[in-house]
Amino acid sequence: MTDLRITPRPTVSEELRLAAVEVLRTALAEAQTGNVDACLVILRHPDGRWSDERSGCMDFPEMVGRLEIVKQSWILSYLREP
Repeated sequence: MTDLRITPRPTVSEELRLAAVEVLRTALAEAQTGNVDACLVILRHPDGRWSDERSGCMDFPEMVGRLEIVKQSWILSYLREP
């Protein structure tokens, strides 16, 4: 007899958590192979808190500038969404 149980669909929260895990795994793999020399991670926690973690950085002004460029890119993407 075949088991016909249906697996429940993941919630949006579960999908976002899995996507975050995948991004972090990819970043870790890059760092472990020597393809990353600095990082900044902004984390949102299930209770709504935000935190950040960062490694050391050889060029702090450059990192802050890159953060501003990424911020503008995110804003443009957000504004283009339907």
